[in-house]
Amino acid sequence: MMNKKELINNILELEDCHPVALLWYRMVLDVPNDIVNLHQDVLDLYLFPERLLNSYRQEWQVYIRKALMQRCKEPILTGKIILDCIADAEAKIHFNKVKQQEMITVVEQITHHADKLLPFPSQLRKNLEVLLKI
Repeated sequence: MMNKKELINNILELEDCHPVALLWYRMVLDVPNDIVNLHQDVLDLYLFPERLLNSYRQEWQVYIRKALMQRCKEPILTGKIILDCIADAEAKIHFNKVKQQEMITVVEQITHHADKLLPFPSQLRKNLEVLLKI
C-alpha cells in the first residue's frame, strides 16, 4: 500500500509533470498571503529562467504534496479524494484570470526555450574560465 506522498505523486504524476501543469497545480493550491509570492516568482523567470528547472520544479512539487496532505483530511486517500480536493481548490483559486494566463504564458515561453538555458556562472566558475584562457 502506498503512503499519501507516493499516492499523490502517482495520481498527479508530479515527477514527470509538464512545467505548465505543475504550475497549474501550484496556482490552484496557493493560499492568499503565502510567504512565497508565486506571481513574482514566475515573473522572475524572465531574469532567471534556470530557476524553473533548478529550483521551482522541486519547490512546487513539495508545495503541492504538502497542500494536498493538509486539505485532504481523510485517513485513507484515494485518487478520487485527491482530485476532489484539487477541484475544490480550483473553485476557490485566488488568482484572477489575467494573472493565471500571464504565469502560464511565462512558463510556456521559458519551457519552449529550455534547451537554450545555461545557469548563470558562479564567481568560482568565472575565475576558472579566466584561468583556463591563460
